[in-house]
Amino acid sequence: MFENSLQAYPNPTSGQLTLDFYLHADKKMQIELKDVYGRVLRQEPKIFYSFGKNKIDFDVKNLPGGIYFLEMFDGEHQFTKKIVIQK
Repeated sequence: MFENSLQAYPNPTSGQLTLDFYLHADKKMQIELKDVYGRVLRQEPKIFYSFGKNKIDFDVKNLPGGIYFLEMFDGEHQFTKKIVIQK
């Protein structure tokens, strides 16, 4: 689906995080940001993303410094990116 195209930058970050990913078909995607204990800190509405390149901006400046995991899934596939927030 998009495993090799999923990019999260800047990483580490202190404020804004940008996600770039490429889809081979229109997909309804769920995006969650979790802490190291698996608690969901932020959940984006499950919406359709278009075939091709997509870009999403996340504001993470209110989160404390640490390690987080960004998960994207469509019901069949799940991909995770490790995110580091520096303060």
